[in-house]
Amino acid sequence: MEKASVGKFCKRLLVLFFALVSIAGLCFGVQEIMRSPLFLIRVVEISNLPEDSPIDASTITDLVQVRPNAINLFALELAPIERRLLDHPWIHGVTISKRFPGTLSVNIELREPKAIVQRHGGELAYLDQYGSVFVKVDPAHVRDLPMISNVPLDIRKAGPYLARSLQLILLWERSDVSKTSELSSLSYDQERGFRAVISYPLSRQGAKGRALVDLGQEIDTETEALLGRLSSVFSYLSERSIPVKQVWADLGKKIVVKIARSS
Repeated sequence: MEKASVGKFCKRLLVLFFALVSIAGLCFGVQEIMRSPLFLIRVVEISNLPEDSPIDASTITDLVQVRPNAINLFALELAPIERRLLDHPWIHGVTISKRFPGTLSVNIELREPKAIVQRHGGELAYLDQYGSVFVKVDPAHVRDLPMISNVPLDIRKAGPYLARSLQLILLWERSDVSKTSELSSLSYDQERGFRAVISYPLSRQGAKGRALVDLGQEIDTETEALLGRLSSVFSYLSERSIPVKQVWADLGKKIVVKIARSS
């Protein structure tokens, strides 16, 4: 019995010894890999950046803070890089991946301005595709976007107002009405609801018509059909060079047009 117990004890010691040796060897191997020049980062690859991007690849590279041939791909921590990139006001999302043996791939998702919001005090800021006001309008990157005005001071009311305004803008973009007219500005009136100022081409070369359009109180399932009817109206007006002053599109399926007196 004593010999059997000693034998079992020795076997356990051997198993423990080989396990410790294996762990030590693995740790040594990992350390060698992390020091190996074979896995030094040689390329920082920036992807999904459009040509008209408000930030360039060099700005993103500066935020990544990884110099070529300075750090091993295995040793690099991605979380701090992600935080630095997401702190930039134009960057909404980022995907960072390691590509062996020596490439760090950075895929950027930018905020896409859908409108310009006129804040109280006259300050202008961009509204992105997710309904967030994210950065002041830069004169160097002014875009031809609709202006949203009359934003409520109360943030609890401003959020829903901007969300509904964005919903209307996105519907306008998808509708045929975007082919016959351009949405210049959008506001909300307590009595009339959403009111848009639009421009549309007249058949006379270079001429444009502008009109105030009442769209109603709600943006709902009927709005898309309404915009389709507006598309036909502005197509008709454009082809015949008819300038109008105001359009009432909030009267059910009927659309009323007030022709400008100068015509």
